Amino acid sequence: MGSNSGEFSPGKDFPDLSPVGVVHSKNGSIGTGTLISPTLVVTAAHVLRGSKRAPVPHASNWFFSLGYNYENSTSVHPVSAVIIHPGWTQRLPYENGVGDGDVLGVDIALLRLKEPISNLAAARWNTGSRESLGSRVIMAGYGSLAQGSQGVTEEDNYLRLAGENSIDRVVETVDAPGVPLSFRGGLLGVDFDDPQGFYNSLGSHASPVDYSGSGTSSSTPQRAAPARAPRRRRAVTYSTRARSPRSTSEPPLRRSCADRRPAAPPRVDRGSAPP
Repeated sequence: MGSNSGEFSPGKDFPDLSPVGVVHSKNGSIGTGTLISPTLVVTAAHVLRGSKRAPVPHASNWFFSLGYNYENSTSVHPVSAVIIHPGWTQRLPYENGVGDGDVLGVDIALLRLKEPISNLAAARWNTGSRESLGSRVIMAGYGSLAQGSQGVTEEDNYLRLAGENSIDRVVETVDAPGVPLSFRGGLLGVDFDDPQGFYNSLGSHASPVDYSGSGTSSSTPQRAAPARAPRRRRAVTYSTRARSPRSTSEPPLRRSCADRRPAAPPRVDRGSAPP
């Protein structure tokens, strides 16, 4: 599906994934980005700065590449500006220096390209007022491969892959007591459905994941109820690095998957100051 070819060619059933490319740095860090205008790319903030001790990203070190195969990119575009959500930066001191901006809905950043991309249409915006529970969603990107029951199975993946699922949670604004509104955003929840039906992270019998709220995991899930005081478990936030050796000054990568069912650590008061 990620190749946008054959039965998955762009049309009424499948979107054009050509605007989905790779955000990468000179030191080998890579992540997924999507072209949303001729000069703007949206990506995850953790791709650019994954911890408090990671250096502040400089635009001159970053690029955006297009193409189904990152190792054989069709074009490479230098970045002129890096814009990280201020809430992400402000929350980096929490959770032992890796931050909690992902569960607060502010794991987002923009890259401005030096030159506009004129030979490719940017991704289309959703013109509706909000996403709908149970609606069909297609996700695409590069990075570590994972299975819901096994976690990460392959770290070095350079092909654009895609998958189809349904939206299980819609949270317009995360309800995190003690956290300023400017440090909170919205979330869409999609889990890795267990084919045998034994366990789904967002299923009706599962414990709430972060601030996603309660509900079901099916093609027609119920409206999510507000979540308060959730148990701390990371949702899916994958990033990876190229094969170049990691500098000792770089932070370890964060890879997590809700369906791996890690033991939940003690509850965290997100409003308190970090140690």
